[in-house]
Amino acid sequence: MGKSKQQPSSGQQPQAERDHRANDLNRNNDQFWKSRGYPERPTDWETAVPESKHPQDQGE
Repeated sequence: MGKSKQQPSSGQQPQAERDHRANDLNRNNDQFWKSRGYPERPTDWETAVPESKHPQDQGE
């Protein structure tokens, strides 16, 4: 019998949504900076502090 792909249960997000969220929270990823109003990841991203407040930045 062939393997079937498992569908996410009601408590899980689809893989694409999990990937998007992970990228949006990863300072090394362009998506993190773009979602905060930057055109791309700055060259000094390791020391740069995002100026705009993204909802996910609350509590960091």
